[in-house]
Amino acid sequence: MSTLGSQQVNFQPGSQPVLSPIDGRGQPILDILPNFAMSDLALMTFIMPTILTHLNWGSSYLIHDFYRPFINAYKQVYPAGPGWTTIRKAAGVSESEAARHSDRMGEATLGWIAGCLTIWSSLFAIGNFLYGHTQTAMLLTAMFVVSGSVLLSVVNRLWDNAGAVAR
Repeated sequence: MSTLGSQQVNFQPGSQPVLSPIDGRGQPILDILPNFAMSDLALMTFIMPTILTHLNWGSSYLIHDFYRPFINAYKQVYPAGPGWTTIRKAAGVSESEAARHSDRMGEATLGWIAGCLTIWSSLFAIGNFLYGHTQTAMLLTAMFVVSGSVLLSVVNRLWDNAGAVAR
């Protein structure tokens, strides 16, 4: 028998190792549940949920129209990417219509990075000015100006004046 914290692993001759509480305090779930063997525990925690999930997916695919919720969602959101081609075609949306609503992920990622750099460089620049670290503060201020300019140009390219996606 070996000890794992407040649990012990019992090795009975000719049977599987079993987890059990040493004194019953601090492990209420072990007091409620029967004393399972390791193989039973593995079956319940890993194998059965996987089997049940696949059965659920299969039955819902066979019983219901699988793509209908995706088609309705696609017409509202117009998500980008090659994985949506089947749904786009089923929704009756042309490639040119989908391109008009494209989210342009590369530019959006550049805007996100520029926005993070703008915020953090401004905060650290102010802190360095307050503590008298002028050289570091000036470098961070320059980073703030550059990243802020990049952010403004990305936002202007992504959105028109009304806030809609530009194309």
